[in-house]
Amino acid sequence: MLTLAGAILVSYERAVALLNFGAFLAFMGVNLSTMRRYYFDAPAGQRKLRSSFLMPGAGLLFCAAIWVFLPVPAEIAGRGWLLVGINCSIARTKATSAQARSVVDARARLVTYFLTSSSTCRK
Repeated sequence: MLTLAGAILVSYERAVALLNFGAFLAFMGVNLSTMRRYYFDAPAGQRKLRSSFLMPGAGLLFCAAIWVFLPVPAEIAGRGWLLVGINCSIARTKATSAQARSVVDARARLVTYFLTSSSTCRK
Protein backbone atom coordinates (compact mmCIF):
# COMPACT_ATOMS: atom_id res chain seq x y z
CA MET A 1 0.00 0.00 0.00
CA LEU A 2 2.82 2.40 0.84
CA THR A 3 4.42 1.76 -2.55
CA LEU A 4 1.14 2.39 -4.35
CA ALA A 5 0.59 5.64 -2.45
CA GLY A 6 4.13 6.75 -3.27
CA ALA A 7 3.64 5.93 -6.96
CA ILE A 8 0.47 7.98 -7.06
CA LEU A 9 1.69 10.97 -5.02
CA VAL A 10 5.33 11.34 -6.13
CA SER A 11 6.32 12.31 -9.64
CA TYR A 12 8.90 10.29 -11.53
CA GLU A 13 11.43 13.14 -11.42
CA ARG A 14 11.10 13.53 -7.64
CA ALA A 15 11.41 9.79 -7.10
CA VAL A 16 14.60 9.68 -9.18
CA ALA A 17 16.04 12.67 -7.33
CA LEU A 18 15.28 11.00 -3.98
CA LEU A 19 16.89 7.79 -5.20
CA ASN A 20 19.96 9.75 -6.28
CA PHE A 21 20.18 11.37 -2.84
CA GLY A 22 20.52 7.97 -1.20
CA ALA A 23 22.72 6.51 -3.92
CA PHE A 24 25.28 9.31 -3.86
CA LEU A 25 25.31 9.29 -0.07
CA ALA A 26 26.06 5.56 -0.19
CA PHE A 27 28.77 6.02 -2.83
CA MET A 28 30.42 8.66 -0.66
CA GLY A 29 30.36 6.20 2.23
CA VAL A 30 31.96 3.52 0.09
CA ASN A 31 34.74 5.88 -0.98
CA LEU A 32 35.36 6.99 2.61
CA SER A 33 35.49 3.42 3.87
CA THR A 34 37.87 2.46 1.05
CA MET A 35 40.19 5.29 2.00
CA ARG A 36 40.04 4.30 5.66
CA ARG A 37 40.58 0.59 5.10
CA TYR A 38 43.26 0.64 2.43
CA TYR A 39 45.12 3.86 3.27
CA PHE A 40 44.65 4.97 6.87
CA ASP A 41 44.41 1.50 8.47
CA ALA A 42 47.12 -0.06 6.29
CA PRO A 43 50.66 -0.43 7.61
CA ALA A 44 52.91 2.45 6.59
CA GLY A 45 54.85 0.38 4.04
CA GLN A 46 51.72 -0.88 2.29
CA ARG A 47 49.95 2.45 1.72
CA LYS A 48 49.43 3.29 -1.93
CA LEU A 49 48.76 6.98 -2.38
CA ARG A 50 47.21 6.86 -5.84
CA SER A 51 45.03 3.76 -5.64
CA SER A 52 44.15 3.89 -1.95
CA PHE A 53 43.76 7.61 -1.31
CA LEU A 54 43.61 9.78 -4.43
CA MET A 55 41.24 7.66 -6.53
CA PRO A 56 38.65 7.11 -3.77
CA GLY A 57 39.10 10.76 -2.77
CA ALA A 58 38.34 11.87 -6.32
CA GLY A 59 35.26 9.63 -6.34
CA LEU A 60 34.17 11.09 -3.02
CA LEU A 61 34.54 14.66 -4.30
CA PHE A 62 32.76 13.84 -7.57
CA CYS A 63 29.80 12.26 -5.74
CA ALA A 64 29.70 15.09 -3.20
CA ALA A 65 29.61 17.69 -5.98
CA ILE A 66 26.61 16.01 -7.58
CA TRP A 67 24.95 15.37 -4.21
CA VAL A 68 25.21 19.03 -3.16
CA PHE A 69 23.35 20.19 -6.27
CA LEU A 70 20.41 17.80 -6.09
CA PRO A 71 17.00 19.49 -6.07
CA VAL A 72 15.95 20.95 -2.71
CA PRO A 73 12.81 18.76 -2.36
CA ALA A 74 14.98 15.66 -2.80
CA GLU A 75 17.36 16.90 -0.12
CA ILE A 76 14.55 17.60 2.33
CA ALA A 77 12.89 14.24 1.71
CA GLY A 78 16.23 12.41 1.80
CA ARG A 79 17.30 14.03 5.06
CA GLY A 80 13.92 13.25 6.58
CA TRP A 81 14.16 9.63 5.46
CA LEU A 82 17.69 9.46 6.90
CA LEU A 83 16.41 10.66 10.28
CA VAL A 84 13.56 8.13 10.17
CA GLY A 85 16.17 5.43 9.54
CA ILE A 86 18.27 6.57 12.48
CA ASN A 87 15.20 6.49 14.75
CA CYS A 88 14.21 3.02 13.53
CA SER A 89 17.75 1.79 14.09
CA ILE A 90 17.68 3.02 17.68
CA ALA A 91 14.30 1.41 18.27
CA ARG A 92 15.20 -1.93 16.69
CA THR A 93 18.52 -2.35 18.47
CA LYS A 94 16.98 -1.38 21.81
CA ALA A 95 19.94 0.82 22.57
CA THR A 96 20.78 1.49 26.18
CA SER A 97 19.95 4.92 27.48
CA ALA A 98 23.59 6.07 27.31
CA GLN A 99 23.91 4.86 23.72
CA ALA A 100 20.58 6.40 22.78
CA ARG A 101 21.54 9.69 24.42
CA SER A 102 24.77 9.88 22.42
CA VAL A 103 22.93 9.04 19.19
CA VAL A 104 20.25 11.62 19.94
CA ASP A 105 22.94 14.24 20.54
CA ALA A 106 24.60 13.28 17.25
CA ARG A 107 21.22 13.34 15.52
CA ALA A 108 20.53 16.83 16.87
CA ARG A 109 23.86 18.03 15.52
CA LEU A 110 23.09 16.34 12.19
CA VAL A 111 19.66 17.98 11.95
CA THR A 112 21.15 21.37 12.82
CA TYR A 113 23.84 20.91 10.18
CA PHE A 114 21.34 19.83 7.53
CA LEU A 115 18.98 22.69 8.25
CA THR A 116 21.69 25.32 8.23
CA SER A 117 23.55 23.93 5.20
CA SER A 118 20.37 23.63 3.17
CA SER A 119 19.41 27.24 3.73
CA THR A 120 22.89 28.65 3.10
CA CYS A 121 23.70 26.66 -0.06
CA ARG A 122 20.59 27.72 -1.97
CA LYS A 123 20.62 31.52 -1.55
